[in-house]
Amino acid sequence: MACCQFSSVFFQEQARNQSRTDQEVETVLIAELKRLGAIGIKRVVWSNEAFLARPGSVLPILRNLAALGVEIIPIAYVRRHDSWAQSGYVQFGIKSKPYHGPLRGFEQWVQEHDISYAENLRIWLNSFSNLEIYNFDSIDNVAEHFISFQELGHLTSM
Repeated sequence: MACCQFSSVFFQEQARNQSRTDQEVETVLIAELKRLGAIGIKRVVWSNEAFLARPGSVLPILRNLAALGVEIIPIAYVRRHDSWAQSGYVQFGIKSKPYHGPLRGFEQWVQEHDISYAENLRIWLNSFSNLEIYNFDSIDNVAEHFISFQELGHLTSM
């Protein structure tokens, strides 16, 4: 779809103006939370698998929301490291290959990418002691698992 494709120029511009982008995200979230609260919505989910590994922009926004009285419950699903590495290689090393030149083998790719979770989980725990961590590989259907304990029973996973 043409509407959903962004050029590298878009992302470069966004990176150059990260603080402005972060402020705009926070402003939109606050406005939406107020709007949804006014019509009786009591629970909102903001989800993105990249949040765990890139807390730099997200955590300050969530801390600011918490300071405004918004209850924040961070949830992380982590995979076995070997499973994550294989999946990451297929997605980022082959399918969306963000580098020029020949395709790098798995061994080279994995040496260039940190596949550990501990440091990022520690960063999240330092900001939110109520962080919930689940083993992705031990859950048959992660979407159903997430929905089941979030009082989102009216939703179904596909």
